[in-house]
This record gives sequence, structure tokens and C-alpha cells, in this order.
Amino acid sequence: MLKAKGLLHQIVIDKCHLAFTARNWREKLLAMKNLRLLGSPLVMLTATLPPLQEGELEASMLVRQATYIRASTVRANARYFVSWCQRDKVEETALFMCKRWVEKLRQSGQKGVVYCKSKKQSERLAEELGCAHYHADVADRADRLQGWVERGGMMVATSALGTGVDFAGIVYILHVGTLWSISDFAQASGRGGRGGEQYEVVVLVGQGEVEQVMEREKEKMDVLAMGQFLIGSGCRRELMSSYLDKRGQSCSELGAAGCDQCGEGEEV
Repeated sequence: MLKAKGLLHQIVIDKCHLAFTARNWREKLLAMKNLRLLGSPLVMLTATLPPLQEGELEASMLVRQATYIRASTVRANARYFVSWCQRDKVEETALFMCKRWVEKLRQSGQKGVVYCKSKKQSERLAEELGCAHYHADVADRADRLQGWVERGGMMVATSALGTGVDFAGIVYILHVGTLWSISDFAQASGRGGRGGEQYEVVVLVGQGEVEQVMEREKEKMDVLAMGQFLIGSGCRRELMSSYLDKRGQSCSELGAAGCDQCGEGEEV
């Protein structure tokens, strides 16, 4: 009806990768393909669609002969680090790392995010650090987010804070444990440096965790790419962009802030 009346010229979908990456836990997204029945041109936007997953998007949205317009996903102002610890010491080590940043962030008014894999873990770490936590079950999420934006400091969160955050001043991001995929990593890590500031992205991983995840999810290219980012021997920026953009770009090639494997040493 809308199209017949000349009221619907095109359909625009942001974060279109969720059409296939989130279907297991957000079933309503499966119905997005029905938008194709309207017969209007479809524009789909995303910052994380690796070339190898174009077919999955097309199948999920019933699209044929799509035209792709790509820009580099590389963030030159990010410094990437991977830190290792005993598997039963991950939370303890995360607290030690964060406590060095908490006071620094409070004094400067800048911000940091600690990403956890579970709601309970985010609550535990936030209590120990004396800061707010953020996840899907928090009733006053909007108020907590606004308070953090205004005052700065540390926020402990799940992936619920992984998209839609566009604030300047985020200079430190810590991921506690290996991530579900390199696309998730790129989305969450991309919250930093939105004001052009240099920022640090650290992944804290327990010994043996990466190999276990890669073995369990060995048919998922996005998961394997994350594993290679963590355990590979080359430039981490190049490893990530090779998968996300199909063209690897190293720290030195870009003149970018160096990762821990390009001679910049350990995170501060």
C-alpha cells in the first residue's frame, strides 16, 4: 500500500549483519527478509560484513545481485594488545589491570569499558572496581549510560554496550576472555577513539582458552579469524583487516599506533 501510494521509495536497514548473526537469540530478525516482498529498493548498512559472509547476508535477506560499496574498517588510532594469564586467574588479573586505569580515568574525565562475557561477571567486576555495570537486564541502563558519558570513568558491560555507542573520550577497552567472533570484537572495540584520540584495546585471555574455542567452533570462519588474531604471530591490525576487508593493512603500512607485535611493547 505504501509503495502504491508513492510513499515508500526505499528501505534502509542499519546493522544488517544482525539478519544472520543474531537470528539464534533474536528470532524476530528472521522476519526482516519479508521486507523484500514490498518490492522497494533495499539499502543495507553495516560496519562488519567480512567479504566471506556476503553470501550469508544475501541468503538471509533474499537478495540477488547485490552491489557492494566498501570502506576500510581499519582504525588507525587504536593500539591492540593481547595479554595472557592462568585460566583460573582471569577475573583477578582483569581487576589488577583495571585498577591502574580507574583513577586515571576519573581524574581526566575520560572513559574506559570492560567487556565481559556474562551478566554475572560484569556485576562482580563492577562491584570490585566501584563503578557501574551495564547489561540487558539493567532497568536504568539509559541513566547509567548518561552518567558515565558525563562523568567519565570505567563502565563494566556485556555486549549490550557493543553497538550504538558514539561518544568521544573512550581511551581504554578491555575484553575479559576470548570473544565470540572477530566481527563482535571489531564492533565493541570500535566504540573507542570516537573523538580522534588514541586508545588501547586489550584482550585478556586464559591459557588454553583460544584453542578450545577454535576446536569447538572450527566450522565458523568468524570465530577462527578471532583465534588467529589472538594467537597469530604477525601484526594484529593486519590479521584483523585481512579478514574484515580482504586486504590486510599493517601498523607500519598505515603509520598507525602500533600493536603489541609491531614493537610497541605491553599495554600501559
